[in-house]
Amino acid sequence: MALWCGDRYDIQPAAVHYVALTSIVDDLCIPPLDLVTGRFRLYGRSAADLAVALDAQGWGRHGVHAMLAMVRQYLLQYAEKTHQALHPRLNDLESVWDAVIYRTYTANTYGAAIAIEQVCGQVCDLDEITWTWRMDSAICDAISMDLAKTAALDIYHVENHQPTAHGQHARRRETGYHSLYLDLIADLVATGAPDPLVHFGRSGFLFVPLVERYPERRHGRRHPLRPAMQTRLHDLFGDTPADPRIDHAFKPE
Repeated sequence: MALWCGDRYDIQPAAVHYVALTSIVDDLCIPPLDLVTGRFRLYGRSAADLAVALDAQGWGRHGVHAMLAMVRQYLLQYAEKTHQALHPRLNDLESVWDAVIYRTYTANTYGAAIAIEQVCGQVCDLDEITWTWRMDSAICDAISMDLAKTAALDIYHVENHQPTAHGQHARRRETGYHSLYLDLIADLVATGAPDPLVHFGRSGFLFVPLVERYPERRHGRRHPLRPAMQTRLHDLFGDTPADPRIDHAFKPE
């Protein structure tokens, strides 16, 4: 959130918690119904608690869209972790578009774009933001993360989904991936999209090298939290990341 929103990142703690819930599902195998029923909780808060908090902070219909986007993400994340044929099918397609949309939905960068709009409301006229701006920004953020994973950390050598995987369509897919990114970023700028959304579309290039989850995935182990990070998490959320009764229920893939 700090990389996306600067010093405004903690104006709405519920937005930070939303991003936490949409990030953790990348690393754990969480059945979607466990999110919906409240069995899975993060720092003592369920998805229902989060929905109430977003409504209290005035997100309105944007909060509904954000929550539905997160449910969609949990469905797709569970499918990819339990059905191993999904990634090879996406990797073997000649067109890269299906892989782009799939990545955008599984990363839930659309929901994150909504959170950024809410946090950066002082510089965004929320009534004027179009679905196209939000979706273009979300797609660009997902692509920029993928390009950074490939170029900076070589993460795709240890992960299944390779949007520009080697194979008979590799050159065409790689060209298509770069072209989509450049076209959508150009459209965001040319049509006057708010700066926070344009920045979000480019932020994957900063996000991947600077956020510890990606070096952790590259090396296959967690890094200990630094004291400053522990203090900030405590200030935002409290002491207990997971309820003891489910602490070992959701296993990393």
